[in-house]
Amino acid sequence: MFSARITSVFGTFLLLALTCVVVQGTNCLCGDNCTCDIELTENTPAGTVILDPNVDYPSGSTFHYSPAVLQTGPFDMFFTHGDDSVLTVSGNFDREAMVAALQKHAFDPVVFSFTLVAYKSVHDIFSDKYRIHILDIDDNVPEFAIEHKVLEYFEHNSNKKPLELAVDDDQAENGTWQYYLETDDPETEALFYLEVDTVPGNSHIFSLLQLVVNGTLDREERANYSLRLVAEEGNSNPDRAVQEVSVIVLDKCDKYPTFVMTRYEATVMENTTVGQLIVKVEAVDLDVGSYGKFDYEIDRLCAVNPLDPQQTCVSGDIYPTDGSRVGN
Repeated sequence: MFSARITSVFGTFLLLALTCVVVQGTNCLCGDNCTCDIELTENTPAGTVILDPNVDYPSGSTFHYSPAVLQTGPFDMFFTHGDDSVLTVSGNFDREAMVAALQKHAFDPVVFSFTLVAYKSVHDIFSDKYRIHILDIDDNVPEFAIEHKVLEYFEHNSNKKPLELAVDDDQAENGTWQYYLETDDPETEALFYLEVDTVPGNSHIFSLLQLVVNGTLDREERANYSLRLVAEEGNSNPDRAVQEVSVIVLDKCDKYPTFVMTRYEATVMENTTVGQLIVKVEAVDLDVGSYGKFDYEIDRLCAVNPLDPQQTCVSGDIYPTDGSRVGN
């Protein structure tokens, strides 16, 4: 479907259902140096007549178009007129293709301007300006560049992490209208939320998405979370794009090594030989990697024995240690 209409301050001129609105001056087609705005939807088929000056200007006139590089690019890339001076759509009429060809931003308006001079005699000359506005339709869907995003947070760190915006080449009213998070896990839903920034003055042009931690991340309690980032259009039957987001919680050296048992006891016979195993002890550290490595040390406590002037150690405590901290 395509539509347009032609309107002047003195009446309405129908021209193949096209739309022309006088925005300044008086009669758009009466040579009073006015400016007409023509609105065309981007799916207007090739060959559609936009303007037939033979109908609207004095009979016997000769016509001259003056296409120019005005707001968005060369007029004659998408429009043509033959010997009969009838202006028509020349080919593929896709607004997003025009934006790409003209190296414009997706949200920029696409407007072509030209001047039509109709000459019949030195006393009968018409010179009117026209602007053709290419209107967007909802013919694109939001898409994420990657399907799966991995974010890494150090535990006990609540810094914001940026997320990627989806791409939707339609203009704001037909493009992506909202972002939100989904998850099937209540704990994940309570722990994360989405912070959305938009362009000042336009709540539907997004500039930044950030994932925010709304609590405390502890790797020893939970090491990963899964969410879905959704980009959705705002119409009654919205298209949407979904990106899987995995949050990986990285370890920090925040745990102490501790013994599996709180106390170890052993009996040693007086004839025990050197190197004989007395007792085994075991400690654990919930940190991972280098943070979870530790050594054992023995704090020798010597009992006073009057029969042993060298005070041979007969008891002691064993400590696991990872350097700066000790647990028992």
